[in-house]
Amino acid sequence: ELMGEERWIEAHDVVAGALLEASMPTEGAPHAHEAILAAQLLEGICQHKLAFTGGLRTALASHKAVKDDPFPCGCMVSSAAVEPFADLAMSMVALEDGDAHAALGYALAAGLGRPALMPTATSIAKRAEGILEPLADEEEGEDADYATKDGGGRRSVVDVDRKLEDEAEDAEEDEEEESLPSLASLRKLVGLSEVKERCENLVDAIALERERGDDPKQKDSSMVVTGNPGTGKSTFATLYGDLLGELKVVPEGRVVRMTGAQLQDDGVKGLEEALKVFDKPGTSELEVGNIVDVKRDGSWGNFGKIIHHDTREDARPRFKDTYDIHFGDMVKFPLLNGSTVTRRDHDFEIGVRRKDIRMPDDTGGVLIIDDAHQLDPSNEKAARQVLYRLTDEMDARGGTLSVVLSGYEKAVDERIMAFNNGALASRFRRRYALPDFDDEE
Repeated sequence: ELMGEERWIEAHDVVAGALLEASMPTEGAPHAHEAILAAQLLEGICQHKLAFTGGLRTALASHKAVKDDPFPCGCMVSSAAVEPFADLAMSMVALEDGDAHAALGYALAAGLGRPALMPTATSIAKRAEGILEPLADEEEGEDADYATKDGGGRRSVVDVDRKLEDEAEDAEEDEEEESLPSLASLRKLVGLSEVKERCENLVDAIALERERGDDPKQKDSSMVVTGNPGTGKSTFATLYGDLLGELKVVPEGRVVRMTGAQLQDDGVKGLEEALKVFDKPGTSELEVGNIVDVKRDGSWGNFGKIIHHDTREDARPRFKDTYDIHFGDMVKFPLLNGSTVTRRDHDFEIGVRRKDIRMPDDTGGVLIIDDAHQLDPSNEKAARQVLYRLTDEMDARGGTLSVVLSGYEKAVDERIMAFNNGALASRFRRRYALPDFDDEE
């Protein structure tokens, strides 16, 4: 908040105090590696704004050195937790280096990855756009100068180029509408300007992450949507769930909608039934060499490699269109002449059906809990059990499970976000309060 208000000295003091406190941990307290790394990056950002430019690059170098390696205690850094802070720092470095395009991209990724950084990220994005717009105007001016040389009232090359560019933009919009029908439906809704903008930015950010080689599925996409009755909470939550599937963040079509009352009535068993949908095998095409999860003796969690796909027309019905999967290791067998030969061991499963095979991308989905305020953990044991289990499932499944809570703001805050000392609230980094419609809307 202080950074968003350009109060850099105060922001620096807060971060420095947090780092000092973290340097003297309480015995038995959980490790706070992500918090320390994020604070170091924020300290570098504040130093950069206060004219100590070396601090920012030093903080980024330190972050880069440890982000992919375990700490001595064995802990690994959660990239989803820390990367938005690194993206914000990189946007400032890119701006300083004169790369406005990169600055804009990093700022966008930072704001979407950690909404609390959005005010600062927006400020950087505006500066980057301010650099890019004059360049665009200059290019247009050069085109206009060239066009006037054509004379004679004929259409110039530039006119044709611009027409082709306009047609290409229209075609791109049509293609996006076909590939992302949920986004097209969202655009047509009345009001909801903030969440519309955030969803547009989400599409751009995911495209940017894939260009950078990052996996959007590793990022958390859960959110809380609050508002008064009739503000569009349920409609937006459903379209958001569909959009995540269309963007391939979760398997497409895996959206389960429940109400808080249903969960409270059905308890943990009802939640488990809903989550089973997210564990079903998909329909993606399998190839020899794929590493897959196979259901053996009624249980998942058995990973092996596909070594054969029986596609013969004359294959016996039992084996037609099945897969042979090897679970063991490659081992060396001694021969009589003293040499050795490497072969697979004998841990095979022959003739496995597609329904018993899961690719890593097959699992996951979106769980929408509508009217979440109906859950009352203070008075209902079943509600408490559901929220405890939901917290555990979100941790275990990571980015493959997106949970969308919708309900009335005050009740959601008091009953759910405050439950168990805010344990569940910390799993939701995105929160949107939908405003009431005005008279014109």
